Amino acid sequence: MIFLLIIALFTPSSLVAQDTKKQEFHSLIDRFEQAFESEVGDHGKKLIIKRYWDSPKVNAYAYRKPGIYGIKVYGGLYRFANLQRDGFSLILCHELGHHLAGPPIKKNDWSSFEGQADYWSTHKCLKKLWRYEEAQINTNSKIESLCQSRQDTHLCERIIQASLHVSTLFGKDLPSLFKKDPTKVKYSYPYHLKSQCRLDTFISGALCDRNYCETKEGAKPRCWFNPNNN
Repeated sequence: MIFLLIIALFTPSSLVAQDTKKQEFHSLIDRFEQAFESEVGDHGKKLIIKRYWDSPKVNAYAYRKPGIYGIKVYGGLYRFANLQRDGFSLILCHELGHHLAGPPIKKNDWSSFEGQADYWSTHKCLKKLWRYEEAQINTNSKIESLCQSRQDTHLCERIIQASLHVSTLFGKDLPSLFKKDPTKVKYSYPYHLKSQCRLDTFISGALCDRNYCETKEGAKPRCWFNPNNN
């Protein structure tokens, strides 16, 4: 029985599927590196994304070394459950956001707050990465209604679709596109956000079509951000 199970796990079709996933993993990272190497270079640094395809770890994180803004990405993340390609790109944006998103910055550290990295992911990163791509996505009327007043509705819908996917897949609770997190923090919160607050942050970033938004629609959510107490 064990021998037969091992054979089943390594059928030609499963090996081809694994090889395809591996190619997608590297292709998406290659595309990401090409899109942001010059922006990182403007900071006098080199973008290095270390890839550990064979690792089962479901993780990615930002790191720094002299002259380097780095990201480490593990294959277990890309193979995790139903993680979609666009969701994976959003995660890469989040990690790069720790380097480039700016304040608020974690105390005694170089890294932007988790919420700041999330906001930058959809406000800046995905808009740049996908600006000239034409991708077919499956969306719904709720997402369409959020994006109907945007200049580039298709791009907006794609970003919010990826945001909902990541917030749902990696969150403990099922977030809503319209039921906002009612929390109002006294001080800006530096750590990982709950599912609803995270989705609210992604959506606000997607809807902000200026360099800085103070309006209710595109502003950083108060569930983690207090503009008066960073």
